Amino acid sequence: LYSAVDSTSMGDLGAASYSVWFVASSVEKRIYRVEPWAPGIWPGDYRIRIIAGDGSRGLQDGLRTDARFDDPRGIDILHDSTTTTSLSVFIAEYSAHVIRKITYPYGLVS
Repeated sequence: LYSAVDSTSMGDLGAASYSVWFVASSVEKRIYRVEPWAPGIWPGDYRIRIIAGDGSRGLQDGLRTDARFDDPRGIDILHDSTTTTSLSVFIAEYSAHVIRKITYPYGLVS
């Protein structure tokens, strides 16, 4: 985790399950999903995926690759009770004093 995401830039971690985590990075301006590389191996190698943010500073909503974050730090997860695959990832933008929402896995940032 620390080799792929600069540990000094991590704002917060949010757990979606026992082995799936979401990370807000204030330096990279991105939100990551971290999970074990091979199911059932703990600890082991991790797969790190960018779920939102193009790496540029800003407050732009849109699809995962078009969205921009200013200073993402806080993160929380809300599971959708109607499905097992959908959830909402809430991101606190520290400098802008706003809360952003990522609809996962669709990648829509609002």
